[in-house]
Amino acid sequence: MIRDYFYFNLMSVVDDDEDVDFKVEFISNGNTGKTSINVPGPNDSIIHDQGVKFIGKGRDLRNGTTVVVSRIRNPLPIEEEDTIKVYFYINNHLLAQADNPDVIPHSNHKSETDVSDIHLFIKFPAI
Repeated sequence: MIRDYFYFNLMSVVDDDEDVDFKVEFISNGNTGKTSINVPGPNDSIIHDQGVKFIGKGRDLRNGTTVVVSRIRNPLPIEEEDTIKVYFYINNHLLAQADNPDVIPHSNHKSETDVSDIHLFIKFPAI
């Protein structure tokens, strides 16, 4: 069964002329996935499994919310890996909530689900 996890109020402060990269890193063993990155404007991206994608300049990301959806599967037997854990980064900095400076590593036990849809809602305020 697929389970949805939502992370609202995420933010990353970037300069107007700064290149912005989004990174997905799998921490638990056996993960596979697909991450769709919907940015304001026409430059949407996809990351298969883990990796890094350029998503735009800081000024181009300010006019709306960047929405990221990652579908992560972990087909390993629970005896080998019992957790799905994923980190998300903007320019090599772990994402954090605007009202809570703690980082957002996603983690769930496979007893909850072995297929996680992780939804991130990210703003890019000006410096």
